[in-house]
Amino acid sequence: RFLLLRSVLTITEPPRFHSQAKGKNVRLDAHSRKATRRNSFCNGVTFTNRPIHLYEKVRLKLVAVHHGWSGALRFGFTIHDPSQMSSDEIPKYACPDLVTRPGYWAKALPERFAVRDNILAFWVDRHGRVFYSINDEEPILFHCGIKVSGPLWALIDVYGITHEVQILGKCVFWPVACSSGCSFHRGTITRNSTYPPLTHEHHCMSAKYRQQHRMQPAG
Repeated sequence: RFLLLRSVLTITEPPRFHSQAKGKNVRLDAHSRKATRRNSFCNGVTFTNRPIHLYEKVRLKLVAVHHGWSGALRFGFTIHDPSQMSSDEIPKYACPDLVTRPGYWAKALPERFAVRDNILAFWVDRHGRVFYSINDEEPILFHCGIKVSGPLWALIDVYGITHEVQILGKCVFWPVACSSGCSFHRGTITRNSTYPPLTHEHHCMSAKYRQQHRMQPAG
């Protein structure tokens, strides 16, 4: 028996930045793939233009990093549709302004990872746990308690030393399907706190699923 992603077969387009729901200092490129914060260190809140599926990776390239500020990119998820937001509802900061409201979850990327050309990937599993990785290295457990019963949009705050980010252009998923006989290594997940143990489904992908849905790294 195979565990499959919710609606994985319906995805044809990678996410982009929402063209309207953004902080006043955010400038998007013509394809809504690149977000640049023009002034100051704040007012850089952005969202994806569509909900993110469970286990779907949001992949961001850190295009420009300026070390004149303190703090780095904030990222997470929200249950609130950005299309329903007015510009007045988007505050200066994701943390603490948005995360103190119900239905928003975000935290800061450690500054040691906020390096130009690094690729940040983050995703949420069916248990409401958010993971991230840097340059496709070991996943790190970042957050828990996300409400996953409905749609989730990614929240990205181009904050502090992070000046410009780009959403990379292919859909990539964390492996979540397995069949009997496949192997996995529990040591592949790094925890930054104490959380429930990860199950077999989070570590391996069946040969059948891999063959049918071969995922290539975005470029």
